[in-house]
Amino acid sequence: MNKFRVIEKADKTFILKEENVIEAIANFLADAGMLEESETEGKMTYKMNKDASITVELHFAKPTVN
Repeated sequence: MNKFRVIEKADKTFILKEENVIEAIANFLADAGMLEESETEGKMTYKMNKDASITVELHFAKPTVN
């Protein structure tokens, strides 16, 4: 049998746009020292896990040599 819980109405609700979420994750990774200075350009994908953690995958652009 499923258990239900009552969630009270929030005092404030925010909807973050995609760019806000990406910027927040990137800032967290940079502040935590998880990124190198050269790791600035590329693609980020993220997903929320069942336990409310987030899995982040980073694919960095290859540097071009002239």
